[in-house]
Amino acid sequence: MVDDTEDMRRQVRHPRLLELLDYWLKLRGGRRLPRKSEFDPAAVPRLLANLMLKEVQHDPLRFRIRLEGEQVSAARGFGATGRFFDEPGVVVLKDDALAAYAEMVADCRPRYSDGAFSYKDGRAGRLYRLALPFSGEGQTVDFIITGLYHELGRGGGW
Repeated sequence: MVDDTEDMRRQVRHPRLLELLDYWLKLRGGRRLPRKSEFDPAAVPRLLANLMLKEVQHDPLRFRIRLEGEQVSAARGFGATGRFFDEPGVVVLKDDALAAYAEMVADCRPRYSDGAFSYKDGRAGRLYRLALPFSGEGQTVDFIITGLYHELGRGGGW
């Protein structure tokens, strides 16, 4: 396994997401993937409102939202726990999230993105997203924990 830890750390431009990445790296150790059972919410209490846990279903590949923090729901405008990510209306930003999740399932590597966003209701700002792969049994990506931070306009935020 190529250790691209420092490259990934340099990409992450939000301090809370860097905290989440460091926690994931600690859990992973020298393995390909950390296990979902090792994730302890008490280890990252400041991040919980901005986390989303997605279960990966294989064949066909789909992502079911199992849990989401209150800031994730607030940014979307509604809660989507229990729904599939590809259901109409669940993803309010049209970007490459589904493609990135599919790539993550294939290569078992985290994905980070940030950039401008705008919603149909006129809200706009910057979105920071870090998606981390986890495994149930240690070999395949069965869960994705995503940290999301929205900053509205200048200085505003969720």
